[in-house]
Amino acid sequence: RIKELCQQFPHGITDQVIQNDMPHLEPQQRAMAINKLLSLGQLDLLKNSSGLLYRMKDLQSTSKMKGSDNQEKLVYQIIEDAGNKGDTTKSSSCWFVGLFPTSLVFTSRV
Repeated sequence: RIKELCQQFPHGITDQVIQNDMPHLEPQQRAMAINKLLSLGQLDLLKNSSGLLYRMKDLQSTSKMKGSDNQEKLVYQIIEDAGNKGDTTKSSSCWFVGLFPTSLVFTSRV
């Protein structure tokens, strides 16, 4: 059911959305289901200003990121989220995640 919710809300769902949709599910059961989807690589865990978001993995971006470590995936996510507005090493998103300019490798978007 979590996967169905993620498909209904492609920008991501919060834990509250899951709780509202499945009130009978205990927090431990909910956490186990989410962790299983995360470990299988079917779900992305994102963080925004309002908290954690769960989103179905995009198969296209998954193939682009194959073999990348978590830090590289995080930088890629920041770039993707920035879209056309851009992002710099001095912006809050790079500093927020603890990535310093010396640890970033810049690539051009295709």
